[in-house]
Amino acid sequence: MTAMMKSRSVALIRQELADEIRKVSTSVRQTSYLRVHNIIRRDIITGRIASGSRLKATELAQMYDISPVPIREALQKLAGEGLVTITPNRGAWVRGVDESFILQLHDMRCVLASHISAKSVVLMTAAVLERLVIIQDLYEEYVELGELESIIAANSLFHWTLDSFARNEVIAATIENHLDLLRTLRLELGFSDERKDSMAKEHRELIEAAHARNAQAAAEIVKRHVSNGCEDFVRQMRARAAGWLGAARDGT
Repeated sequence: MTAMMKSRSVALIRQELADEIRKVSTSVRQTSYLRVHNIIRRDIITGRIASGSRLKATELAQMYDISPVPIREALQKLAGEGLVTITPNRGAWVRGVDESFILQLHDMRCVLASHISAKSVVLMTAAVLERLVIIQDLYEEYVELGELESIIAANSLFHWTLDSFARNEVIAATIENHLDLLRTLRLELGFSDERKDSMAKEHRELIEAAHARNAQAAAEIVKRHVSNGCEDFVRQMRARAAGWLGAARDGT
């Protein structure tokens, strides 16, 4: 393949991946009635529905102007994510999002993601490695532009691609279910500037581990990656809480 042909091929892959990232970033804020559980979830995360609140399907149906049937399905999904507690004969209650919940989510992700990434890098093809590099280039461009939704979407696509050869649909589905929740949280909290930079560094290290087919290195990098992400989550939550308290004291 000539240099010109290779350059054109990379450009096409880059455009394809950029389009895919845009699709993911659009879906992050989707508010269609078809994804009512995302709407309820966002309202729990933002505090519109307070921690400890009882959730009644009929009342939520009126609030969101939708049939109680998808509401009940949404509550079951939220229970699976840990945001809602359903007790027989007592109904559903908001568990709420606190530091303990965030730590538990990341503990689970640390174990599963390090396992699945280690399996995937051993089997990864050169073509997929090339896609990882391009996705990471795009991620760093979005950081420069300050486009939070695109940053979140590019990060998601990076990890989907990294784990694509693990061939464990159960673990992949579990990780994705909770990553979806974390993406919604990130839209509210954002990332610190330091975390955006350290994510880029860790992603590049993962690409190197994949090039070397080094499963052990990939697992260790992912563990550190998840741990650093958790620490940033907690810092951002505390900063948000401090901002709310400061506004309350100032009467704003």
